[in-house]
Amino acid sequence: MQKVRTLAALVIGVVLVAAVYSLASTGRHETRLSFDSDEGHIVRHTISGDRGEFVLRDDDRTIKAEWRGDFNLNDLGTDISSLDDRFEIEFEENGVKERAEFRSEDDGVRRVFFIDGAEQEDDEETNNAVADLLLRFLRASGIKAAERIAALLDQGGPAAALDEIDLLSGDHAKSAYAVTLSEKADLAPAELERLAARLETVESDHDLARALIAILEHENITAETAPSLIEAANTIDSDHDLRRLIEALAKQRLDDESLDLALELFGELDGNYDMRVAAAAFLERDALNPSQAARLLDVAGRRLDSDHDLRLVLTQAAPFYARAPEAGKAWLEAFEELRSSHDMRLSLEEAAQSGALDAAQWTALIEASEEIDSSHDQRLALEAIAAQMGRDPDLVAAFRKAAAEIDSDHDRERALDAIQD
Repeated sequence: MQKVRTLAALVIGVVLVAAVYSLASTGRHETRLSFDSDEGHIVRHTISGDRGEFVLRDDDRTIKAEWRGDFNLNDLGTDISSLDDRFEIEFEENGVKERAEFRSEDDGVRRVFFIDGAEQEDDEETNNAVADLLLRFLRASGIKAAERIAALLDQGGPAAALDEIDLLSGDHAKSAYAVTLSEKADLAPAELERLAARLETVESDHDLARALIAILEHENITAETAPSLIEAANTIDSDHDLRRLIEALAKQRLDDESLDLALELFGELDGNYDMRVAAAAFLERDALNPSQAARLLDVAGRRLDSDHDLRLVLTQAAPFYARAPEAGKAWLEAFEELRSSHDMRLSLEEAAQSGALDAAQWTALIEASEEIDSSHDQRLALEAIAAQMGRDPDLVAAFRKAAAEIDSDHDRERALDAIQD
């Protein structure tokens, strides 16, 4: 156990191992990934044809595995039951080097164990040392996570799998085990909360998002469990990974409290594209109440720098303009952040068709059209409004006032023609 714990600092920064490992049987091309952390940790995984290598190095500690051909674990997930050719693992710490070799032979798999180059007797102690070395490698790399989780579930159910995840230190290993566990087991609320708490220690945005998305897709998310999963996501800095997670959250039937927490994550996004796509995920499912829609529009209006992206959010959120004063007010405030005449016009056209509007809402749209600089776009916006609004004298007067502000004689006349009975 002590040697397992010494790997804690060693495995920080393990990234995309499974993706690379899966390439082992896809052809003769070579794929190499390496990662050097600020603390000097080195992680490298290389695939070349049917050969593979995995290395973790930190100061005087190193774990290294090399293999030719694929290998499989036994039903307990603790030993290599078959392999195409050979597999070797080395572990070096404090000047002591251990090496285990697995060789394919006619009658099965032969295991040989070395300490500082000296072959050890084939006895129970040696067998235990080989099993320990293999387990350290599997826990460090996350390789064969599916086989390990399946074996653990057979032995002790989700509790056994969660106990194993508690022993993992590498981000990729935690993610790979969490993904597989969520796919293979229906976790109880307490088990989901325990898994979410463990995932809070994952530093890689990619690995954390991957694990949480798998949980959202495969587990039954309730009002009890959603907050712990959203809390685990709070450390994600990458817009891309956070947006993907928000999209997965938007597909869930969240209670108001959990949806509020999800909107807090939405507020952490910075990129125009990711914020717009995340907003669309919420809006297209019509999961928001007017108050929550107002929160989303407030964030989008303040944070989206792109008129194009903000307009797309406004057009999709247009139905909320007619639903409640709070949402309508937020919609107009977000609209005021637009500068493009084209995007302003398209937003107003969508709002004019959003539902049954009262006089105040129609007046607000008419007045908003006066902010459009382009005579052509202002006229088109007013024509869209005229096609939907009634002919209340006060609304007609407001409409004529706005049309009178159009610079182009041609567009001004056409706008005024649109209000004629």
